[in-house]
Amino acid sequence: MSFVTAAWRIVMTEKFIGHIGVDSGQMMLCDPCYLEYWEKRKNVDFHNLSEFEGDFSYAGAAQATLSDKSVGILKDGMAAVCSTGWGDGLYPVYVTYEGNRISEMRIVFISEEPTFDDCEQCNTSAEYCECEF
Repeated sequence: MSFVTAAWRIVMTEKFIGHIGVDSGQMMLCDPCYLEYWEKRKNVDFHNLSEFEGDFSYAGAAQATLSDKSVGILKDGMAAVCSTGWGDGLYPVYVTYEGNRISEMRIVFISEEPTFDDCEQCNTSAEYCECEF
């Protein structure tokens, strides 16, 4: 998809760049330089995650995505997390270019209309689908 803004005449183009895999039903966006601060916790009681609110850890991400809002910000903005629409699977990723610079990244968790190669059961690319249908 391409369009031109009237004021500046900058061409914006959205391109599909591939799929991202999810094995925990949640997605996190962070700068890779923050990964050295990732907190590894052992013996987490996933039935009581309130003590992990905002932690930059798997338990902190789970607390946010299992909350009523299904989203959260971890460790004062080090990461944003959200629950995915279908849980585990492969989700398409798109970037939008303004001229030659990336202006946004978009991950589609639930598509209103599957594309011709998406499985109607799990919304995953037919190439990677493991449904029995």
